Amino acid sequence: MSEHDIQNKIRQELAGHAFIFRVNVGTGWTGSNVLELPDGNILIQSPRRFNTGVPKGFSDLFGWREVTITPEMVGQKIAQFVAIEVKTQRGKVRDEQSKFIDAVNR
Repeated sequence: MSEHDIQNKIRQELAGHAFIFRVNVGTGWTGSNVLELPDGNILIQSPRRFNTGVPKGFSDLFGWREVTITPEMVGQKIAQFVAIEVKTQRGKVRDEQSKFIDAVNR
């Protein structure tokens, strides 16, 4: 099973218990002028690459779950941050991911 398949399975299993989202990242190009050419190609003048998404090391899935806090605030709800790093049996946690996990746990 791929990491993507595992992520989807986790999100399905947690539905109704937590609000979990899959992190999407990517790169693209922007520039001073973007022209669509008649043949369907795009011409970007003064191009520069940009990255989208979250910082390096951010977990694959994130969200929150509702928690009832106690005792003096019984009955009120708070959002508890949830982050899930997904790996296959062969996957390894990168240094940036380990640092993010440590920060969340703190």
